[in-house]
Amino acid sequence: MDRLQSDNATIADACEEWLSLLRADALKPHLTTVMQCFMEAVTDNHFLANLLHPKCKEKQLSEAEEAA
Repeated sequence: MDRLQSDNATIADACEEWLSLLRADALKPHLTTVMQCFMEAVTDNHFLANLLHPKCKEKQLSEAEEAA
């Protein structure tokens, strides 16, 4: 969360954090709730920013997310 609260945080960073949360083993019992929040919070613009950001470029996006 510190990374997202910095002055340099971008929506690409937010997308990376959401994707990390979805893949976190500790949150597997709560995956339905996390996925619901993810679907409400993340838009196609987040995925686009993630694809275009040099630091995040295609690091965690699935083919379906890239196509969105």
